[in-house]
Amino acid sequence: MKLPWPELPSAHRPEESIREILDYLCWASEVMASDTYRVGAGLGVWRQRVQQAYRAIFLPPVPNHGDPYPPDVPPPRTPGFWPDVPSAGVPGMTLRHQLKVLNIRTFELRKMVWVHARETEVAEWDRRLSLARVALDQGEGVHVPDEARTTPSEEVIAEAQAQEDAVREHARKRALRLQQLRTSARKKAAATEETKETVAPKKKAARKAKAAPKKKATPKKKATPKKKAASKKKTSVRKQAAPKKKAAPKKKKTSVRKQATPKGKSAGPRATPGSQ
Repeated sequence: MKLPWPELPSAHRPEESIREILDYLCWASEVMASDTYRVGAGLGVWRQRVQQAYRAIFLPPVPNHGDPYPPDVPPPRTPGFWPDVPSAGVPGMTLRHQLKVLNIRTFELRKMVWVHARETEVAEWDRRLSLARVALDQGEGVHVPDEARTTPSEEVIAEAQAQEDAVREHARKRALRLQQLRTSARKKAAATEETKETVAPKKKAARKAKAAPKKKATPKKKATPKKKAASKKKTSVRKQAAPKKKAAPKKKKTSVRKQATPKGKSAGPRATPGSQ
């Protein structure tokens, strides 16, 4: 399982995790900011080392501007003595102020939960914290007391485990779905190939048949059966019979009116009563 921030191991200090480095920085900055801490003749060296740790962890928006962080600057208690001495790189700041900034920033970084942090960002903070850890190292025999150590959050680890399981399950389902799609695509391709192999010869034969010129069919001679021929002969005899006599033309009837005598001509002597 990929552990979340700050449970993952450090790339620059393999023997420690990022949580252990943050525990050390938070404890060392708090111890060094106390009035009872003594540096002896190494005041100049510790000023430079505190400045290195401060620059590694605190990123000012503009260099040398806005460096007094946090807004409420701790007031000096012993001016001219540790830790109320000027810092090595930032004008107007004291070592007490820089150590307070280190303590606040390490506490915030230890409290953060970066479940979806980018690898580049985690690697950059790992490098910066390792530089600060080296700068504030108190020696080989000095270790962080148990009361200053913090334990990993079981809830955060369980959440990270659940998210990783969900991502793994999603990847498994996606791979299975892709495999199913590939198999279905292969089957479809095989089916289309089979249909092409069966249909292509038929299409070629049909195209050849269309392209070839058609031969004209020769008319077959009709065979006349014998019985039908006899019947045809009979019918031909009947047809050759004597033709019918033509009817005599009808006589034209002359109407009496048309045969009347023309005007001016007498039709004969009129019958007299005596003649009858």
